[in-house]
Amino acid sequence: MPDVSGGKTIVEGKSLSCVFRLEGEAGRSVSSRCEDASGAAIDCGSSSPMQLQPFGSNKLPVKDGLFIMSTARLGSGKRTVVWVADDGEHTARYRLEVNIVPDDGVNGAPGVEFNCGGDTDGSVRVSAGAQLTCTVRFVDPDPDTLSWSYALASGSTPQNEATPFGGSGQTPHEVVWRWSTQASEAGKTWTYAFTVNDGTAPAVTRNLTVSVE
Repeated sequence: MPDVSGGKTIVEGKSLSCVFRLEGEAGRSVSSRCEDASGAAIDCGSSSPMQLQPFGSNKLPVKDGLFIMSTARLGSGKRTVVWVADDGEHTARYRLEVNIVPDDGVNGAPGVEFNCGGDTDGSVRVSAGAQLTCTVRFVDPDPDTLSWSYALASGSTPQNEATPFGGSGQTPHEVVWRWSTQASEAGKTWTYAFTVNDGTAPAVTRNLTVSVE
């Protein structure tokens, strides 16, 4: 768990979840706990609105750590929680700052943005046998958690499947999407449909058209 800080914005009443890993000498005991900004202990046990799992003493490595924070009764404003990992010799801290904003009752639709080596209009050309690399950015006017996926909207099944296939993350969420073309695919065109969903507004789909030359 690195000594770095992170910030999130979340609508009041919703929950925030984060995953983490604890690395170190395999089998060594490490204790995990929560503190506030001043260093005072915060209850992060199973009965608390803030839950750190696993909590207390565990063996390294911890590959599937989870932090869950409910904002239902916290009110709006800034909240700070520090995750602490201590193996008896070294201590690591991760400072998470959360800005809780009131729910305005209006939910905007999410969106999809492409940047394929400078091409941002959703239409791109790539040389046969080369790898296409695009930065795909999923945005939302609300501080939501977004889920996304893609599907082949037109074109024959490619020899190599593009990755990643989908995922989720806090808005704005950005992924690097890659497709390795083959020399035999020259002269063909594919359309990939990217769909993003915020769980409230209707899902939004935007197409990326790829011409292989």
